[in-house]
Amino acid sequence: MERPQIFYTYQWALAVSRAYQSLTPLIWLGYEAERLVGVAALAESLQQPKQAFFLCGATADYCDFICAPADAAAFCQQVLNDLKARSFTGITLANIPKDSPAVNALTARTRGFGYHVYSRTAYHCAQVVLGENTQRERVRASVEKRQAVKRQIASMSKLGAVSTSHDRDSKLVTDALPDFFRMHVARFLAMGRTSNLVNRERRVFLRELSRLLAENGWLANSRLIVGNRPVAFNFGFRFAGTWFWYQPTFLHEMTKNSPGLCLLSKMVADACETPDIDVVDLGLGAEEYKERFANASRETLHITLHASPVAHFKEALRYRSAKIATRSGAVESFLRRQRERIASTRHRRLLPAGKKVLRRIWRRAFSEDEVLFYRWGVSAPQDHVLFQLRPVQIEDLAEASMLYCDDPQTQAYLLRAARRLRSGGARGFVLLAPNQIPVHFCWITNFDGFHVAELDQVLSSEQPDRQLIFDCWTPGSERGNRYYPRALSMLAEQLSVSGSAPWIFSASENWLSRRGILTAGFEFQFSLIRKRWFFKRCLSRSSSGTAASALEPAVFAA
Repeated sequence: MERPQIFYTYQWALAVSRAYQSLTPLIWLGYEAERLVGVAALAESLQQPKQAFFLCGATADYCDFICAPADAAAFCQQVLNDLKARSFTGITLANIPKDSPAVNALTARTRGFGYHVYSRTAYHCAQVVLGENTQRERVRASVEKRQAVKRQIASMSKLGAVSTSHDRDSKLVTDALPDFFRMHVARFLAMGRTSNLVNRERRVFLRELSRLLAENGWLANSRLIVGNRPVAFNFGFRFAGTWFWYQPTFLHEMTKNSPGLCLLSKMVADACETPDIDVVDLGLGAEEYKERFANASRETLHITLHASPVAHFKEALRYRSAKIATRSGAVESFLRRQRERIASTRHRRLLPAGKKVLRRIWRRAFSEDEVLFYRWGVSAPQDHVLFQLRPVQIEDLAEASMLYCDDPQTQAYLLRAARRLRSGGARGFVLLAPNQIPVHFCWITNFDGFHVAELDQVLSSEQPDRQLIFDCWTPGSERGNRYYPRALSMLAEQLSVSGSAPWIFSASENWLSRRGILTAGFEFQFSLIRKRWFFKRCLSRSSSGTAASALEPAVFAA
């Protein structure tokens, strides 16, 4: 074919099939006499039977039907004919290059097979075309004279010598992958997003891909190193004259130094001095920084084929609506939140919407909420020698995100924790088991001024040494191991040694939490009770754990 890509190789498809085992590969081989003239690597999933898509569609920057331009029409016709004969009702062709000979062949022949086709622009992939010697010198000079990059490298050099490496050896890359995974996930958490490397299958895929591509000399894992510490990565490749900027990341704490931009600058400069590299492909995504380097681009299309005209209309309407929404950041953010809320609701199998609304209305009209407050007394003797409780860092949250990737409630908690860590104020702690796995998280803040969401109430106290423990979390798979009381006890001991008075609270109906609090050595002090009767609200304090006494402004402020 005219423009071969690493994404079209057998090695790439093999890595996908080994990592994503829920996919069923559908491979078409086209022959003319005894000569192989075409390959189409599609797949279907258990979740969506009779819906075909590119086997490598979720992992590749480019996907295509592999054939010579002269054979494209006949080969695509045979593939569509077979798909229709097998009763496939939908076909999704993501990231197919617009200049592919298969595009015209596919879109021109779908009507004859009963499919409705919808084609739209997917990405404009930025590229740095190096050209001949004069062009290479011009590109290299342009990169090396960037003052912003020079300043950032000079700033990082104060921390240690700045160097780059482009590792081609499988073992070197495999050994570096855990740091790469953690760095990527941590950076996304810090931005309030979830990295695709949280997905276990994605990590397995990159490990398999590293091994398979290294065997052929196609792997190129680039690192920017300050002293002995990698601060930026690019999991990339060199293939058929192209160097791919495939999946980059950088150390979040070094954001102000733009280590990712510095690594890309070094990589482009090195490509200019490598005779067998003609193009640096910056891949999917329209990030602004890519435009600083690009002197060309390649457009890809997203093509869908539906047997149903209704499905075809929905596809077009969905895209048009999304395009309008992206013009407004607020609208796009709102829609993203609603999608996440719907997905969470589906996973937890909550009550139907009607019952949930009625229950919410009833609680707002008639309800009684009680929150119990405890102060630490004397901790019960426990062996904490093999456990460690330390201040939480973004890397701890990243590690937990990958460990508990199949636990959506823990994923939501970690995103919340990352936001809190970024905003400051409260301090977070993580409990590490003897094998150094994070098994529990908790937070502390000043008692005075804390908002109790269960009561919609702000606490106040004249004792500045009071520290309130809140938002404790044990991942679902780790529950039942008494990590909660252990973490509370260890944290309370640390706070007490530093001169603080540890407090904690729990909703009255959460008896598991209350039991853990008592086990950790906390003692009940009082409870706050909120009663609602239509639009009236009454708040009271009880020293026995029930609504008994009158309002006491010294403890809380309305």
